[in-house]
Amino acid sequence: MVTQIQQLGKETIVLHAKRYLESLDFSTIHNYIVKVFQYPPVPKQVKYDHKRSCYVPVLLEKLPKPVNTRPLREKVRREAIYLQRLKKAQIPCPEVITLKHHVIVLSLIGETALALSLKDSHLDDLENAIAYEQMVKYMKLMYQECNLIHTNLSEENILWHKNCCYVISLGKALEPHEEDALQLLFEDCTRVCNFFTMVGVPKVITPGELFVDITTCSFLNKVGLTELKENAKKKKKHF
Repeated sequence: MVTQIQQLGKETIVLHAKRYLESLDFSTIHNYIVKVFQYPPVPKQVKYDHKRSCYVPVLLEKLPKPVNTRPLREKVRREAIYLQRLKKAQIPCPEVITLKHHVIVLSLIGETALALSLKDSHLDDLENAIAYEQMVKYMKLMYQECNLIHTNLSEENILWHKNCCYVISLGKALEPHEEDALQLLFEDCTRVCNFFTMVGVPKVITPGELFVDITTCSFLNKVGLTELKENAKKKKKHF
């Protein structure tokens, strides 16, 4: 039973659902997160009507084609695979319960409601320092052990629960050999370093230093980045 809408995004809808199990001796409640993938809304075509002095919808001569859900199903499948890689590397993240079509059901991070993101958690200085150390470790593990780059890693896609960071929203994750993946990794590094600098964590390394710490290569070393992509292609065979 869906009990609450957690998030309404352009490409996903996140719902909180509960499942009630009853027997003669006891009853239990299981909490889940249901993530529904969708296409971004398409702006309506309009034209200016001089008689009415306003914009009006354009009447389509042909009926719109049926929506192709294959890309959405592929996104769901990729997110499930990537979450399983994170679990294998012991990176805290939601557990995949099941998936069907363009819907994926995940375990709930939290007690009875979804845990807050780092952005909304308002941690104290010690907790922020702990979160920073964890995220540096997890980013290295994602790249080195999971052969993955999040590409959208920010304080909004990291949950804080029981003194631990949980990585969520891997629908746009890429493998290092894919186009623009290393550029997006550097952007991940920038967002993470900027956030922890903003909340006052001391001695936060620069995005360039974090990139080197993760990949062992400078972002300015174009030859080295090419070698990283080639090595990542070879590594892909093991996943």
